Amino acid sequence: MDIFEFTQGTSPLLISVPHAGTFVPATLASGMTASANTSPDADWHVDQLYDFARDLGASFIVAPH
Repeated sequence: MDIFEFTQGTSPLLISVPHAGTFVPATLASGMTASANTSPDADWHVDQLYDFARDLGASFIVAPH
């Protein structure tokens, strides 16, 4: 898995979403508690806050981890 996902838009606007990810590599997850593995403190929907900007031609860089 890449450390970020880039989607090219058509305008000069770039939106960075640095902590949208909920992916935890297995090597790290194996050392976490069951509660921590549910990612209770994740920003579950932060990547959806700017979905409207895709219609404006914005490019996105999103971290999946």
